[in-house]
Amino acid sequence: MENGRIAEAKLIIDFLDLMRQAGRFPLPHMLGTEMLFPNPATHDGVIPGNPENSEASLDLVEGMLGDLKEYDPETFTSKGQTGDEGYWHDDMLWYGPAGIGANYRWEGFEKDHRAAFLTAFPDRVGGNHYCRIGDGNYAAVSGWPSMTMTHQGEYLGVPATGKALTLRVMDFYRCADHKIMENWVLLDYLHLFDQMGVDLIARSEEMA
Repeated sequence: MENGRIAEAKLIIDFLDLMRQAGRFPLPHMLGTEMLFPNPATHDGVIPGNPENSEASLDLVEGMLGDLKEYDPETFTSKGQTGDEGYWHDDMLWYGPAGIGANYRWEGFEKDHRAAFLTAFPDRVGGNHYCRIGDGNYAAVSGWPSMTMTHQGEYLGVPATGKALTLRVMDFYRCADHKIMENWVLLDYLHLFDQMGVDLIARSEEMA
C-alpha cells in the first residue's frame, strides 16, 4: 500500500486443484481430505474499521509460527502447539491446497501434511512473512518467499534432488477463545515443483 492505494498485489491460485477437477491431476492421491475451501464456520470475515482482538489474533499466530520452527524429528511435534496452553484449538480445521488436502485436529495435520513435508525438507526455515495482518478474530501472513529449504527426501512422488528451494505461502487464520480454530493455506506448488525440475502443467497436459 502506498498513500492509501494498492501499489502491488501478489496472488497464489490453486491451479493444481483446477487440474484435479479437470481429471488431469499430476501428483499422487492426496493424504488429506479432497475438498474446496469452505467459508469460516462463523460465516463472518473481514470487518471494516478497527475491530477489537486484531492485535491479539496476530500475536497468537506469530507466537505459534515462532515455536513451529523447532520440532522433534521422530514425532514431528513442536512445543506449545496443542493442549490447554497451546496455540491450536482441539478441534482445529486445517484447509490445505491440492496435493495436500484438508485435515481435522492436530493429529491429522501432522499425519497427512507435516510428517511428509518435514521428511522431505528437514532444514526448512519459515516465518519470513513480511506481510502480517490482524483483523478482529482473523489474521493473515505471507512472504514471497516465506520459506527456504533443501529437498532432502521424497515428496509427493518426486525423489530428493538436493536442491535449495523457496516456497511462497499465504496463510489465513480464524481465532476463537485465544486459540487458532481454522487455517486456510495457499502454497505456490507449481513454482516449488518447477524448482525440483518438474513441470506440473506439462505433466498434466500429457495425461490422457
